[in-house]
Amino acid sequence: MPLSALHFSSTLRVAKFVRCQFPNTAAHQVQFPNLQHLELEMITISEVSLHAMVSSCPALNCLMLSYSSGFRRFMINFLKLKRVEMYFGCSDTEIRLDELTVVNAPCLERLHHREPYEDNIYISIISAPKLKILGRITENIFRLELCTTVFKGLHDVRVAT
Repeated sequence: MPLSALHFSSTLRVAKFVRCQFPNTAAHQVQFPNLQHLELEMITISEVSLHAMVSSCPALNCLMLSYSSGFRRFMINFLKLKRVEMYFGCSDTEIRLDELTVVNAPCLERLHHREPYEDNIYISIISAPKLKILGRITENIFRLELCTTVFKGLHDVRVAT
Protein backbone atom coordinates (compact mmCIF):
# COMPACT_ATOMS: atom_id res chain seq x y z
CA MET A 1 0.00 0.00 0.00
CA PRO A 2 1.45 3.37 -0.90
CA LEU A 3 2.04 5.63 2.10
CA SER A 4 0.45 8.48 0.14
CA ALA A 5 -2.93 6.75 0.62
CA LEU A 6 -2.72 7.50 4.33
CA HIS A 7 -2.69 11.26 3.69
CA PHE A 8 -6.21 11.07 2.27
CA SER A 9 -7.56 8.43 4.64
CA SER A 10 -9.98 10.77 6.43
CA THR A 11 -11.65 11.99 3.22
CA LEU A 12 -11.68 8.88 1.03
CA ARG A 13 -15.09 7.49 0.07
CA VAL A 14 -13.92 4.79 -2.41
CA ALA A 15 -10.66 2.84 -2.38
CA LYS A 16 -9.31 0.00 -4.48
CA PHE A 17 -6.06 -1.78 -3.69
CA VAL A 18 -4.64 -4.16 -6.30
CA ARG A 19 -1.65 -6.51 -6.06
CA CYS A 20 -0.59 -5.35 -2.61
CA GLN A 21 0.79 -7.08 0.41
CA PHE A 22 -0.39 -5.60 3.68
CA PRO A 23 2.04 -6.07 6.54
CA ASN A 24 0.35 -6.37 9.93
CA THR A 25 1.67 -2.99 11.07
CA ALA A 26 0.29 -1.12 8.04
CA ALA A 27 -3.19 -2.60 8.23
CA HIS A 28 -3.53 -1.65 11.90
CA GLN A 29 -2.48 1.95 11.25
CA VAL A 30 -5.02 2.63 8.51
CA GLN A 31 -8.17 4.54 9.45
CA PHE A 32 -10.84 5.26 6.82
CA PRO A 33 -13.73 6.88 8.76
CA ASN A 34 -15.71 7.92 5.66
CA LEU A 35 -14.89 5.04 3.32
CA GLN A 36 -18.06 3.57 1.80
CA HIS A 37 -16.70 1.26 -0.92
CA LEU A 38 -13.59 -0.89 -0.49
CA GLU A 39 -12.12 -3.23 -3.10
CA LEU A 40 -9.21 -5.52 -2.33
CA GLU A 41 -8.02 -7.36 -5.43
CA MET A 42 -5.17 -9.87 -5.54
CA ILE A 43 -3.85 -8.81 -2.15
CA THR A 44 -2.11 -10.82 0.54
CA ILE A 45 -3.25 -9.99 4.05
CA SER A 46 -3.45 -11.87 7.33
CA GLU A 47 -6.79 -12.61 8.95
CA VAL A 48 -6.06 -10.23 11.84
CA SER A 49 -5.01 -7.43 9.48
CA LEU A 50 -8.03 -7.91 7.22
CA HIS A 51 -10.42 -7.58 10.15
CA ALA A 52 -8.49 -4.58 11.51
CA MET A 53 -8.57 -2.82 8.14
CA VAL A 54 -12.26 -3.41 7.49
CA SER A 55 -13.15 -2.52 11.09
CA SER A 56 -11.47 0.86 10.57
CA CYS A 57 -14.17 1.70 8.00
CA PRO A 58 -17.35 2.43 10.05
CA ALA A 59 -19.21 3.92 7.05
CA LEU A 60 -18.49 0.93 4.77
CA ASN A 61 -21.50 -0.25 2.76
CA CYS A 62 -19.78 -2.25 -0.03
CA LEU A 63 -16.84 -4.65 0.28
CA MET A 64 -15.31 -6.56 -2.61
CA LEU A 65 -12.57 -9.17 -2.08
CA SER A 66 -11.21 -10.60 -5.32
CA TYR A 67 -8.56 -13.32 -5.60
CA SER A 68 -6.99 -12.39 -2.27
CA SER A 69 -5.29 -14.72 0.17
CA GLY A 70 -3.69 -15.05 3.57
CA PHE A 71 -6.81 -15.55 5.70
CA ARG A 72 -8.90 -18.63 6.51
CA ARG A 73 -11.83 -16.96 8.26
CA PHE A 74 -13.80 -13.81 7.60
CA MET A 75 -16.37 -12.44 10.01
CA ILE A 76 -18.92 -9.83 8.95
CA ASN A 77 -20.03 -7.66 11.86
CA PHE A 78 -20.79 -4.27 10.33
CA LEU A 79 -23.87 -2.14 10.89
CA LYS A 80 -23.93 -0.27 7.55
CA LEU A 81 -22.61 -2.93 5.18
CA LYS A 82 -25.12 -3.67 2.38
CA ARG A 83 -23.11 -5.69 -0.12
CA VAL A 84 -20.25 -8.19 0.05
CA GLU A 85 -18.71 -9.80 -3.04
CA MET A 86 -15.99 -12.43 -2.57
CA TYR A 87 -14.18 -14.27 -5.38
CA PHE A 88 -11.24 -16.59 -4.89
CA GLY A 89 -8.72 -18.30 -7.15
CA CYS A 90 -7.77 -21.94 -7.33
CA SER A 91 -4.11 -22.00 -6.31
CA ASP A 92 -3.24 -24.88 -3.99
CA THR A 93 -0.33 -22.94 -2.50
CA GLU A 94 -2.24 -20.00 -1.01
CA ILE A 95 -4.18 -19.88 2.23
CA ARG A 96 -7.84 -19.94 1.29
CA LEU A 97 -11.13 -19.07 2.97
CA ASP A 98 -12.55 -21.92 5.07
CA GLU A 99 -15.12 -20.09 7.17
CA LEU A 100 -17.46 -17.19 6.43
CA THR A 101 -19.62 -15.90 9.31
CA VAL A 102 -22.18 -13.11 9.32
CA VAL A 103 -22.53 -12.19 12.98
CA ASN A 104 -24.44 -8.91 12.87
CA ALA A 105 -25.21 -7.16 9.61
CA PRO A 106 -28.60 -5.45 9.88
CA CYS A 107 -28.29 -3.73 6.48
CA LEU A 108 -26.69 -6.59 4.51
CA GLU A 109 -28.77 -7.32 1.40
CA ARG A 110 -26.32 -9.20 -0.81
CA LEU A 111 -23.63 -11.73 0.08
CA HIS A 112 -22.02 -13.34 -2.93
CA HIS A 113 -19.28 -15.88 -2.44
CA ARG A 114 -17.50 -17.94 -5.05
CA GLU A 115 -14.41 -20.07 -4.85
CA PRO A 116 -13.34 -23.34 -6.43
CA TYR A 117 -13.40 -25.15 -3.07
CA GLU A 118 -17.07 -24.73 -2.11
CA ASP A 119 -17.15 -28.25 -0.70
CA ASN A 120 -14.75 -27.23 2.08
CA ILE A 121 -16.34 -23.99 3.24
CA TYR A 122 -18.46 -23.41 6.31
CA ILE A 123 -20.96 -20.53 6.03
CA SER A 124 -22.89 -19.23 9.02
CA ILE A 125 -25.50 -16.47 8.87
CA ILE A 126 -26.40 -15.51 12.44
CA SER A 127 -28.07 -12.13 11.91
CA ALA A 128 -28.75 -10.50 8.54
CA PRO A 129 -32.47 -9.64 8.53
CA LYS A 130 -32.41 -7.80 5.17
CA LEU A 131 -30.40 -10.46 3.29
CA LYS A 132 -32.02 -11.00 -0.11
CA ILE A 133 -29.23 -12.71 -2.06
CA LEU A 134 -26.97 -15.42 -0.67
CA GLY A 135 -24.80 -15.96 -3.71
CA ARG A 136 -23.82 -19.32 -5.08
CA ILE A 137 -24.64 -22.28 -2.88
CA THR A 138 -23.70 -25.68 -4.28
CA GLU A 139 -24.78 -29.14 -3.21
CA ASN A 140 -21.21 -29.88 -2.15
CA ILE A 141 -21.02 -27.16 0.49
CA PHE A 142 -19.61 -28.52 3.75
CA ARG A 143 -21.97 -26.77 6.18
CA LEU A 144 -24.45 -23.91 5.96
CA GLU A 145 -26.14 -22.37 9.00
CA LEU A 146 -29.01 -19.94 8.56
CA CYS A 147 -29.94 -18.67 12.03
CA THR A 148 -30.92 -21.90 13.82
CA THR A 149 -31.24 -24.10 10.72
CA VAL A 150 -28.19 -26.20 9.83
CA PHE A 151 -27.57 -27.86 6.45
CA LYS A 152 -24.74 -30.38 6.10
CA GLY A 153 -24.52 -30.65 2.36
CA LEU A 154 -27.61 -29.80 0.34
CA HIS A 155 -28.17 -33.20 -1.26
CA ASP A 156 -31.55 -33.85 0.37
CA VAL A 157 -32.94 -30.35 0.19
CA ARG A 158 -35.21 -29.32 -2.69
CA VAL A 159 -34.37 -26.04 -4.41
CA ALA A 160 -37.77 -24.62 -3.42
CA THR A 161 -36.96 -25.25 0.24
